[in-house]
Amino acid sequence: MKNRLSTFIFLAVGAVAVYSAILLTESFFDNYEVKQAVAIAHDGARQSGDGVLRAQILNGSRQVGSHWEQTGDGNIREVNGLGLKDENVLIQRDRGSVLIRVNYQRRIRLKPSDLFITLNYNVEKEGPPR
Repeated sequence: MKNRLSTFIFLAVGAVAVYSAILLTESFFDNYEVKQAVAIAHDGARQSGDGVLRAQILNGSRQVGSHWEQTGDGNIREVNGLGLKDENVLIQRDRGSVLIRVNYQRRIRLKPSDLFITLNYNVEKEGPPR
């Protein structure tokens, strides 16, 4: 009896780990893409203005992942892109140093239910651009 219980617990923990990995993998890969976009924008900060850098990051985020939006009738639907807005991107310049920070949240649907979890991401690169 004890052996069956420990086997069941082991299998249940394994199943939860696999489910979580499958569920969250896309979100982590999308965040990696945001990190890449921030790094590229930071590297180009010496030649480009803040508006160009912000547009570069926002345009890149439209090509990656998906997010959930509320429709006019109160339903929620999944749409392409991360849904970043201007206020999600902070760019500060100070004596040759540039800070680019992207803060955003990602809602993940816990399939097969209609429950969601929210992950908070903060991507940042600071220092003198190349």
